[in-house]
Amino acid sequence: QSIIQGLRKYARPQGEGEVEVHLSQAIAQACERLRRRGSPLPSIHSPEIAPLVSCGRSAMVRVIEQILDNALRAGASRVQVSAQVDAGGKEVEIILANDGSTPSEEHIRDAMRPFRSHHGGAGLGLAVAQSLLGDYRGKIHLEVGPDGRGAAVRMILPLWSVNAAQRARDIASSDELTPPGSLAQLGHVLLIIEDDPLVAELLASCAEATGWVARQATSLAEARAALALGRIGGMVVDVRVGKEDGIAFAREHLQAHPAMAPRVMIMSGDIDQPQVHGLLADWDCRSMSKPFHLDQLRLILQEWLKGDA
Repeated sequence: QSIIQGLRKYARPQGEGEVEVHLSQAIAQACERLRRRGSPLPSIHSPEIAPLVSCGRSAMVRVIEQILDNALRAGASRVQVSAQVDAGGKEVEIILANDGSTPSEEHIRDAMRPFRSHHGGAGLGLAVAQSLLGDYRGKIHLEVGPDGRGAAVRMILPLWSVNAAQRARDIASSDELTPPGSLAQLGHVLLIIEDDPLVAELLASCAEATGWVARQATSLAEARAALALGRIGGMVVDVRVGKEDGIAFAREHLQAHPAMAPRVMIMSGDIDQPQVHGLLADWDCRSMSKPFHLDQLRLILQEWLKGDA
């Protein structure tokens, strides 16, 4: 149990408050985290509109990431998501059913017990997930799929309500973030163009905690591919991306999409160089020097979200 508690602290940022969590956004963030790890993604079918649940945003993303990772280990290629409010109107039941192998009774019995793995891995995934959701009065269970084949994970979480909002405000610390606006709820993407993996992961974690879906690019070729997918709501780009010119890339993008300028940020260890000043003079974008302060970055990302609410 002590190991589970330690891993839970690692999996969830300390001090994360209870906020409204949009299911489709959490799924999108979980898929992006899997993609960054190089994992294949299953075909996911989820409702466009689902009830908002009361949970920790990062905790929910990590739980869904673990559920999808388990489904992939079980050979799943498709995940069907459903969500509905219970008859009492206080809880939301979320089911993620997959077409992978059907769990045995022993597997179901061992699912929440640490170090009991039936498909490889450490066997800690659902045990940590259960501990994470328990902080928000949530429950999680593994069962056989709805048609008797495959597996399904059933989660029960409190419905986000006016009372939940008041409770979150009561327990929130002074530096916690407010719930995101409609941009985050639709799962819009913040493109992070940074070739330093540690800095990129730090930026991504900060963005996800603010309500964005973070997508990383370590080269300008990857950045162009990400932009081609659409739905990019904001962009953070380093002045130098390897040997490539991040400023020239930002200028090229802004010339094609001038309305995005207020949600483009240039980062550099030397923010006073002439190329940066030239870009800022021509376009209404932001700049931030390295090393940067996470609190300052959070405020800017929140501002971008609220501007689209």
